[in-house]
Amino acid sequence: MLIRLADGKTTFLDYRETAPGKATRDMYIGKDGKLEEEASVIGYKSVAVPGSVAGLTLALKTYGSMKLADVMAPAIRLAENGFPVSKRLASEFEEEHAALQRFAVSRRIF
Repeated sequence: MLIRLADGKTTFLDYRETAPGKATRDMYIGKDGKLEEEASVIGYKSVAVPGSVAGLTLALKTYGSMKLADVMAPAIRLAENGFPVSKRLASEFEEEHAALQRFAVSRRIF
């Protein structure tokens, strides 16, 4: 996040995702010693620890003026009550249908 303060000074926060705590250097190498190309992009090994919520919370705490509860309220409301799926989102789900069917949990959810 690039931040420009009222006095014109700039700064940034880096809150990209990070590897899980049990990630290893060779976690995408198969028993045959070859790279498992899909493992880094599909399936449970491809998931990173998101940094967005922590990063945005830090930005709010450090530079913001609102309360966290007020900022989070709309997202909480959407999570609890749901939201209409747009044509575009429905189209994206359709495009990913085959990939989402590969795993039991995503098959159940999507």
